[in-house]
Amino acid sequence: MSTSIAHKDTIVADPPLAKLLFSDTRLAPVWFIVRMYVGFSWLDAGWHKVIDTGAKTNYIIDGSGIYAFWQRIAATPVAPAKPVITYDWYNGFIQFLVTNHWENFFGKLIAFGEVAVGLGIERRDDGVLRREDLDRRVRQRLARAHVLHDRDDLALLRRRRR
Repeated sequence: MSTSIAHKDTIVADPPLAKLLFSDTRLAPVWFIVRMYVGFSWLDAGWHKVIDTGAKTNYIIDGSGIYAFWQRIAATPVAPAKPVITYDWYNGFIQFLVTNHWENFFGKLIAFGEVAVGLGIERRDDGVLRREDLDRRVRQRLARAHVLHDRDDLALLRRRRR
C-alpha cells in the first residue's frame, strides 16, 4: 500500500526504494525469511532463559542471572576506567533494581516476554488490512460497546463511512 502525504495542494509520494521494500509483493519472501530469523532469535534467547536452571544463570527460579548482569553493569570501576552505563539516570535505575531485589519479577518478565515476542513475530499476519476484516472489527467493537442494537445502526454506520 503506497502512502502519500497531502498538505493543502502538495502531494508527496513514497520514494521508489521505500515502495519497493515495503509495498512490493515480490519482496514478501525476503521479509518472511527476515521475520522468521528475528522471531526465532527472540524465541531462542527467551527459551534459554526459561529452561536454564543453573545456579548462576537462571531467570525463572530466583532471578540470579539477571541480578548478576545488573551488578556487573552497575558496578563503579576504578578511576581510569569508564563505567559500562554512561547515563546517570539509567545507572540509578539499575542500582534501584539491584538494591530492592527486583530480579525475581524482572527475570520472569524478561524470559517470558522474549518468548512471547518471538512467537508474536513468527505468527504475525501479513499486515494487510482488508475491508471485510475492518467491517468485522468495527462491528465487533460496536457490539461490545452496546452501540450496535439492530441492523439500522449498521446501515447508518456504513452510510457515514462512505
